[in-house]
Amino acid sequence: MEGLEDALQKLLKDPAPLVQVGNLGEANLRLDMFVWSATADYGTARSELLEGVRSRLTAAGIATPVANLQVHLQN
Repeated sequence: MEGLEDALQKLLKDPAPLVQVGNLGEANLRLDMFVWSATADYGTARSELLEGVRSRLTAAGIATPVANLQVHLQN
């Protein structure tokens, strides 16, 4: 998991990390990732892991969704 080395060093090996499909929608897929770390490493590990995953998705050409809101006004 290139690009995630710093975050992975802070994660506990037991219990093992788990990634599963959390929701499969009409136009989206949500993956849930379960990992464990020491309490003192939690904030840094979470931040590095999220940044690394997003970087890997972007490098693979997978766009992350941007929330859109459309407002229609009527007289």
